[in-house]
Amino acid sequence: METSVAARFYRAGWSRVPERWAVPGGSMQLVDVPDLCTLIEHPTEGLGLFDTGTSEAFAGNTRRFSLEAYRHVTQHRMTRADTVRAQLEHDGVQASEIRWIILSHLDPDHSGGLRDFPNARIICSRAVRDLADAHSVGAALRGRLFPNHLPLDFAERAAAIPETGPPLAPFPWSHDLFGDGSIVLVPLPGHAIGQIGALLRVDSGERWFLVADAIWSIEGLSRRGFFHEIIAVDRTAQDATRRDLAAFAEEHDVLVLPSHCLAAARRMLGPQNP
Repeated sequence: METSVAARFYRAGWSRVPERWAVPGGSMQLVDVPDLCTLIEHPTEGLGLFDTGTSEAFAGNTRRFSLEAYRHVTQHRMTRADTVRAQLEHDGVQASEIRWIILSHLDPDHSGGLRDFPNARIICSRAVRDLADAHSVGAALRGRLFPNHLPLDFAERAAAIPETGPPLAPFPWSHDLFGDGSIVLVPLPGHAIGQIGALLRVDSGERWFLVADAIWSIEGLSRRGFFHEIIAVDRTAQDATRRDLAAFAEEHDVLVLPSHCLAAARRMLGPQNP
């Protein structure tokens, strides 16, 4: 019998931006773009998260240098009640119960809640692990690694996954996280340094592909998003990843779920939530 996981989405923060920033071909109307993260329950490995959303400390951590511009441009919103930790506790899950966190990349709207889960080991790519350990201001800014955002013990808790597993065409390698096919990690380069995604086999029988910021909306599978392209660390790699995702989705029966997709949020959270 195949191993599957239970999974549930949460919105841990959001940004108010013109629709076309997130949706290629969208209007200039302001919309609330969600920061999605996912609670995953594995039958033997317990509770984990795919990303953590933003921290309520986001505003304070961006009041310096060019980072303040980032905060104003994105018009980011977050209250204590919006943190994934607060929402989990509301649902009866304590922070101490989260045993592992898959960190797709270091952007603050994905890594911001790491400090709220001190018992969790952090699963990430080698590039993310190395960047988080770097002391260069230039490298940190290029990697969108915000000051005081990561846990002080990140280096001790972070485990870089091996990137030598079998190809999962068109992706050059894959990593079966628990060795049972329930969570398979793949590289999604371009948007951010060391970004990875997760292919889940969920209890409903569906396959969910958590693609983080490889695209910002499902419409991004077919064409570029202007603002998404501007902030990519490697536009050529980002385009290749977008094409790879489109090819994989066409060949396989998977539900592609970007972390800032309005359609994904409506489907996974309900029409009233985004």
